[in-house]
Amino acid sequence: MTPVLHRLRRSGLDTSGGRIAAHLAKIIALIAFAFLVIGVTTGIALFRRPLRLRLYNFETLSHGGGTLLDTVIWRVSRRGRLSRSTLELLDLAVVLGCCTAWALLIYTQGVESLYTGILADILTVLVRSVVVPSTAARTLRLAVLAHLPVTLVAWLRPVLVAPEAPRYATATCREGGRRSA
Repeated sequence: MTPVLHRLRRSGLDTSGGRIAAHLAKIIALIAFAFLVIGVTTGIALFRRPLRLRLYNFETLSHGGGTLLDTVIWRVSRRGRLSRSTLELLDLAVVLGCCTAWALLIYTQGVESLYTGILADILTVLVRSVVVPSTAARTLRLAVLAHLPVTLVAWLRPVLVAPEAPRYATATCREGGRRSA
C-alpha cells in the first residue's frame, strides 16, 4: 500500500453508517448535474451550437463522467451498512474522482478555464469538509490529493495542447503576409 493511502486509512473518518458518504455524493452529483444542464442549454441557446456537438465534446463527457461517478457512489453507499475501509475508499473516490473530472474540463479549453477547474475543486473540497465529519488531518490530506489533478493538467497543458496563435498572426495570414502599419 502506498504511503499516501496508508496515511488516509484510519485517519479520522466518522462513518455514521454510510449515510454521510451517500449524502456527500448526492449533493455533489445534483450540483454537477445542474451545471451540466445549464452548460449544455447555454451552449445550444446562446452560441447556436448543435446538440450533437455540445453533447459529444471532451468537456461535456468529462463533466458527465464526474456526475455519473458521484451518482454511482451515491447509489452504492446508501445501501445498508458498509465497513469503515469501504467508506474511506468511497470518500476518497468521491473527492478524487470529481476533482479529476473537473481537471479534465481544463484540457481543451483556454487558459481561462483553469479558474473554473480550480473553483470547482475548491467547492468540492469545501462541500466535503462541511458535510463529512472527519479530522482536520484527513480533510487536509484529501484536499491536497484533490488539487493534484488540476495542478497536473495546468502544468502539462502547454505540452499537451498546441498553443493558440496570436491574433495578429491570423490577421497577417489573411492579408497575404502584409502587415498594416
